[in-house]
Amino acid sequence: LSSNKGSCRYVKSAWTECDPKTNQRSRTLTLKKGEDGCVQTRTIQKKCKKGSCRYVKSAWTECDPKTNQRSRTLTLKKGEDGCVQTRTIQKKCKKACRYEKGAWSECIGGKMSRSDKLKATSDAACEATRVVNKNCNPGKNSKGAEGGKNNGPNKEQRQKNIKDKAGRKGRA
Repeated sequence: LSSNKGSCRYVKSAWTECDPKTNQRSRTLTLKKGEDGCVQTRTIQKKCKKGSCRYVKSAWTECDPKTNQRSRTLTLKKGEDGCVQTRTIQKKCKKACRYEKGAWSECIGGKMSRSDKLKATSDAACEATRVVNKNCNPGKNSKGAEGGKNNGPNKEQRQKNIKDKAGRKGRA
């Protein structure tokens, strides 16, 4: 074999079809031009791309109340010999439960809660109310109680914490 990679020039064949047993395809390289140390023919193998099977997806079916599942059919559009002609996918149905969020309670004992009411447009099989609980920091300005997302220290407290940390670094 020649140590100089640039001195061997090959003609590349087309890639073979994907072998479903090995999940590989191959191509042959035939020497076009090169030095005495060049190999006359080489075979290169590589893994097939996972996306080598392309499907057309049907619409999802209505939810089956007995199985609580819906399905769709995938029909082969383009692919290798190892591709399945049709596939069926099933998945659990989601309940169409939509809630009007209630107000957060006071933070007591590190916990706060709210009661959400089912919206009129929701599935009748949904619970009429749901209770949502979360942890909180008692004694701090909990914006979460007013419906905000932050339930940690307020702006003044955060600035004080930053100054306290900076002061401790200076003493160390």
